[in-house]
Amino acid sequence: LPNLYTNSKYYLPGAFAASLSHTLTVPIDVIKTRQQIDEANYVHSKFTTSPEKYKNAHHSYSVITTARKLVEEEGCRVLLQGLSPTFLGYFLEGSLKFGSYEFVKSLDYSLFSAGLVSGVLASVVLCPMEALRIRMVSELDYAGNMKEGMGRMFKESGFRGLFRGLNAMMAKQIPYTIVKQVSFDVLAPLSLSVLRPELAIYAVIGSAFVSSVLSTLSSHPGDMLLSVVNSSKSKRQLRTLAREILERDGVKGFFTGLNARFLHVGLIVTVQLVAYDFFRKCFGLVVV
Repeated sequence: LPNLYTNSKYYLPGAFAASLSHTLTVPIDVIKTRQQIDEANYVHSKFTTSPEKYKNAHHSYSVITTARKLVEEEGCRVLLQGLSPTFLGYFLEGSLKFGSYEFVKSLDYSLFSAGLVSGVLASVVLCPMEALRIRMVSELDYAGNMKEGMGRMFKESGFRGLFRGLNAMMAKQIPYTIVKQVSFDVLAPLSLSVLRPELAIYAVIGSAFVSSVLSTLSSHPGDMLLSVVNSSKSKRQLRTLAREILERDGVKGFFTGLNARFLHVGLIVTVQLVAYDFFRKCFGLVVV
């Protein structure tokens, strides 16, 4: 394959960009994950427990309310839970996602095909680290570090347990990757073609913002299910979890934590785009 070596250079820029952007936004990810698990635990209790603990006076989930309660009850360090698996997981994920996406594009396949391939590969490599991150977030004392947590998870669930949330991961990662990569590849050149050169940075940021909104909406149901299926208190099958959420809240139940994720993904996409652009230039690669 003639383009294999050239496009392999995209793997490291992708790894640096993804790990940096996701690590910087870990506190928001913790907030979002706790909101989702809180909702799921209430649903599983058949609504006999007290109302969800992270809801505000208006009976809705608030980023600020959740953050305040987490810090009050568990200390500031709770907002950094899962930092290590996040960094390592997204270093590997970013490498495969961006590298494989650029490689498949170079073979003249469609942008959709490139997004599909990179989304599947990213799901597989990220699944164990994301499972560990969610368990460390859902239980503050689950593990003192990543090595201890991985050992405990493997001991309790075996090798298959590391990939227990793979279906949910694919339900999240595949639409997220396709929509984010394809929408940006379409919107950025279009915006650049109608704006003056000195406004190019605004075209890139605007395209990234629209891509972050679209990718968040398309992948949030999968993200909700991923948080639930990997939480330590959840032992049901994915289909059962989805049915319980649907019976209680309807479709809107799959969008719990959406405000936090809008903030989370918006920051991730912006930082990731700028970082990826910077690292590509460092490696002497063509910037599209």
